[in-house]
Amino acid sequence: MQSVIYNSEEERIAVEYFSRLSDMVGAVGIGVCFTLLQFPEPRKAAALSSLLFFCWAVSLGRNYNIMIKRAKSASKPSTWMFLKYAWFGWVALVFMLSIAVGAVKPEHFV
Repeated sequence: MQSVIYNSEEERIAVEYFSRLSDMVGAVGIGVCFTLLQFPEPRKAAALSSLLFFCWAVSLGRNYNIMIKRAKSASKPSTWMFLKYAWFGWVALVFMLSIAVGAVKPEHFV
C-alpha cells in the first residue's frame, strides 16, 4: 500500500485501518460460517451469530469514528471508502445471513 497516492494522511490511515480490520473481521466471520455448517440445525445459530458478528464489527469501527472527529473537514474519508475497504467483512456477513435464511446448507459443501 506504500505506492498508492492518497488525498490526505487521514485517508491513508483510514484505508490501512479498514484493510486490516476487514481482513480480520472477514477471516473470523468465514471461519464462524463454516463452523455453523457443522451444527445439526445451523439456521438458528447463524441468526444469532449474524447479530453478534454485526455488533462486533461495528464496535471495532469506534477508532474510525474517533479519527473522523479529529480530521479536518476537507480531508475526512468518505462513507464510500468505508464500504469499499470493508468488503471481506461484508462477504462474511452475507454468507452468515445466507446460512440463517437457509439459502446455504451443509449439503452444498459435501
